[in-house]
Amino acid sequence: MGNNLFAADSGSSIDSIRSTMEKVYEKLETVVPIIENGLIQDLLFREYFKEDIDNYKTLLGIKAEYGYMACLVFGREQIGNYMTSAVAASIQAQKSYREIHKLSEGYIDGIMGSVMSNKIPILIPCTKKTLSYNARNAAIEKGRELCKTLSEKFDMNFRIGFGSVKHLERMAESYEEANAVLIATTCQVAHADDMPKSRAESEDYSKEIEKKLLNEVLLGNMTEATALAQKFFDWLKDNYLDDKDSIRLKCLELVFLAEHAVYEKIGKIKDLKTRSGYFMELMEYSSVSEMRLWFIGEIKKTAYSISHKKEENTKSAVIKAKAFINENYMKELSLDEVSKEVNISSYYFSKVFKEETGENFIDYLTKRRIEAAKKFLKTTNKSMKEISLIVGYSDPNYFSRNFKKITGKTPTDYAALR
Repeated sequence: MGNNLFAADSGSSIDSIRSTMEKVYEKLETVVPIIENGLIQDLLFREYFKEDIDNYKTLLGIKAEYGYMACLVFGREQIGNYMTSAVAASIQAQKSYREIHKLSEGYIDGIMGSVMSNKIPILIPCTKKTLSYNARNAAIEKGRELCKTLSEKFDMNFRIGFGSVKHLERMAESYEEANAVLIATTCQVAHADDMPKSRAESEDYSKEIEKKLLNEVLLGNMTEATALAQKFFDWLKDNYLDDKDSIRLKCLELVFLAEHAVYEKIGKIKDLKTRSGYFMELMEYSSVSEMRLWFIGEIKKTAYSISHKKEENTKSAVIKAKAFINENYMKELSLDEVSKEVNISSYYFSKVFKEETGENFIDYLTKRRIEAAKKFLKTTNKSMKEISLIVGYSDPNYFSRNFKKITGKTPTDYAALR
């Protein structure tokens, strides 16, 4: 009988463990796609900090530093490079997403994002900077098989485009390439590495980065400017690897453009003599990595000059605001009136005032009035009502409440201490 009880208990324990494991698996099936989609969304929309990507990689067990994007696109019918009934196809894909996700795992070893219009982005991590010819062919073949399987299963047309391998932080570029090859061809499967790139297209891409970079520098956004400087230099390295002089000249050109734009904006032109050593510095660097560090460092310093100027302007505005409050605290001052005096929007003034002083406008004004009231109570025989009017309060009771809140005593008790 004891053995039977033991067997019954063992069976019960196993059933309990099995039930618990099933619940864990169910939760994982729900949570993992959310984490995967979070990583892809952050990479594609460039809305992340590096630690965010590192956290995603840890959670998903990704050790690779490189990868490439695939774009799975679908519609009722393919006409040229265009997929018809995109909205209807998107709705169907949303409903069948789990099944599409599951089927894709058998063909592509990657991370699938959510449905975006009639497209699904897929991130394929890899350990090498480039994809070998055989690996590219294998990816294309697997892509073709996947499209065939999905088309038969869901009665829709599927196409897939692959971008080139890049650092994980540049997956947005790889995804743009994956989209571009689908537009450039009518093939069911297309790979960016199979498409010839003209020098003109490459130059257009660099000009786009330059424009964005200069804009972020002028805004004083150091993080964004640094990231774009890294991207621009990556483009230089890819296109001029055997021509170090061209890399040097291009770096100088963009640094000069950035500095000129910045120093014009803050009201002074930098003396050319202070930049005369730039070329000699670059000539001393024999490796591309040294040039990269120099270029990114100069861009970062230039962006900082704008950021620092902003901080100076902010501090100056707060100093001016405090002086205005100190001179006019006895009047009916409002946030709008003070922000207008320093020529800053009330919303932004409220934000920077608290950042610089550690307290909001109303608290600062109240303390200034109470400090003045304490002096009057200590040095004059004026009544509480008179003093409340002198320091800017039309309601003596409200004045009394504020006074006690700050000093811990009523005006009458405070006056009695002298």
